[in-house]
Amino acid sequence: MVSQIKFSYIKYPMHLKKTSDKKLSIRHHLVGLVLVAVIPVVLFAAGLVGYLSKERSKTLEVNLLGTTKALNAAVDEQMIAMRSSLNMLSEVEDFMPSRIQYLHTRLRHFVKTHPAWDSITFADTRGVQIFNTAKKYGTRLPRLKDEEFFREMLSTKKTVISGFRLNTITEKPVVSVAAPVMRNGHIIYVLIASLDLNSFARLFGASNLPKEWGATILDEKGHILASSQKELKIGSLASESLAKKIEQKGSHIFYEKSLNEKHVLGSTSRSKFTDWTIVLALPDDGNLITYQRTIFLIMIGGGLLLICIILFALYLGRRISAPILAISQSAKALGQGRSLGDISTSLSEAHDVNQALKLAAEQRGLNEEKIRTLYDQAQEAVNIRDTFMSVASHELKTPLTTLNLQFQMLDRLMKKKEVLTREELTKPFGRIQDQVRRLVMLVDDLLDVSRISSGKMDYHSEEFDLMPFLEEVIHQFDDETQKKGCPISLNGPASLIGSWDKHRLEQVLVNLITNGIKYGNGRPIEINVMAQFSSVVIEVKDQGLGIADEDLPKVFQKFERLGDRKKASGLGLGLWIVRKIVEGLEGSIDVKSKLGAGSTFRLELPLGEVRSNSSEILAQNIEKKSQHQELFLP
Repeated sequence: MVSQIKFSYIKYPMHLKKTSDKKLSIRHHLVGLVLVAVIPVVLFAAGLVGYLSKERSKTLEVNLLGTTKALNAAVDEQMIAMRSSLNMLSEVEDFMPSRIQYLHTRLRHFVKTHPAWDSITFADTRGVQIFNTAKKYGTRLPRLKDEEFFREMLSTKKTVISGFRLNTITEKPVVSVAAPVMRNGHIIYVLIASLDLNSFARLFGASNLPKEWGATILDEKGHILASSQKELKIGSLASESLAKKIEQKGSHIFYEKSLNEKHVLGSTSRSKFTDWTIVLALPDDGNLITYQRTIFLIMIGGGLLLICIILFALYLGRRISAPILAISQSAKALGQGRSLGDISTSLSEAHDVNQALKLAAEQRGLNEEKIRTLYDQAQEAVNIRDTFMSVASHELKTPLTTLNLQFQMLDRLMKKKEVLTREELTKPFGRIQDQVRRLVMLVDDLLDVSRISSGKMDYHSEEFDLMPFLEEVIHQFDDETQKKGCPISLNGPASLIGSWDKHRLEQVLVNLITNGIKYGNGRPIEINVMAQFSSVVIEVKDQGLGIADEDLPKVFQKFERLGDRKKASGLGLGLWIVRKIVEGLEGSIDVKSKLGAGSTFRLELPLGEVRSNSSEILAQNIEKKSQHQELFLP
């Protein structure tokens, strides 16, 4: 066996020679290293530019939206002032027929002091204009058209603001405010004030908007009331894209292409007072071009830098590969048992490797000694196997010997007596049953070891109530606990339903309880069940001999029998099988123990699929656990 291992060791460098042709050279690795190092930097730079561009766009959007809201507030303020002034005139003026001419003079003077006002019309409820401040008193005036804002004012008896309209007296585009003159709950006259739409253009100028920004005011029907863009005519209907903005309530940011295929960044703000919409837009080509140009420059610069670094990497690769080839020749010489020479190289690492190869040649004899040591260890493993087989045969032979003795005793009794009483048969039959049970357990352990080692241990989950199941398992030990004087108590919730492999769980619990009875020193054993959020914890606690600290890591190992090995019985497989079954059930198990103070085995298993009533019990148990830290229910 040693000679075979030694032969394989000598041939190993030849194996490397066969597969080295499939490997990449150092130059390829250096180029790959450059690509891995440089490309992420270039991408990071491009991403950083994109991030900064987005941050700049966010700042621009905030400023744009704030300006739009400010313009909206300014328009609302102007219309509110106009409505308030008209309402005040309708309430305080004396509208007696004898004072109509004097009222005309006063209102005409009022309009002159308000440059944004176009005119004031005084009419009756039929639409007959009594006078208009744009004309002399007594001028014959046309009847008011049947306009929507006029009808709305008459029906609601409230001040109404119109959309776009053409003043038939001054022939100017205006918006009008119609206020009813109320007396004793009835409309007796109507005051209509018209606002010159050119005042909104002056409002745009006062806002100091940048030249490239376009501001537009739309009424509720999509007519353009004012615009800083000369190509948009006042009174005309807005484009389909622009008209959609009046459907949005509140304030919004939009980003779209205009008719000339240019990107436009804009914002809208709809007034709750006038129901008009302010649209503010600016071309975003500058941002996009700057961003794209920066990305392009980064990519070009990164590409040139990458080419330069790759060329340098190829040069370095050539300088590094030469001494490595020399080292390869030294390695071949080492494999053939020849002496190694020095390598002429400026690389200290290559020189060090060559020196290491020389040391390897010197250590070759020592390695063969290590191989022999490994062989001895393998032999020791075989001896351990033989020892286990001896223990197993002894443990299997013990119950068989006892069975044989009991049958011989029964045979002698039957020869002495033709009829045997129950009392004479009870004791030998009890011993026979105990030994058969022991024999079955030993065989089952051996079978389980075989199943676990071959990966053929099967698990079949089913839903059942854990607490009655535990009571049944405990009852199996009634006779044994009475003999040993170690009663078993069960503490936990009244009901706990989950999904587990019933047979395998019983096998685990039987092993743990048997272990507790065996080493429990004739003292009580506690089984505590605690429900957690998605799992159940089962603790098997005895007050027996306990386990020494140095033996705790070996509790769940194969073939370990703690305590006095001469007195200990069993194969040393029980707790190892328990751990493997618990792992198969997707749970965990550990032990806490102190020598002379007993042991506590803590088993935690997932609940699996749980019915609704069990979920309620689980929630109650978790609440109790948070209050009392542990669940020990009767």
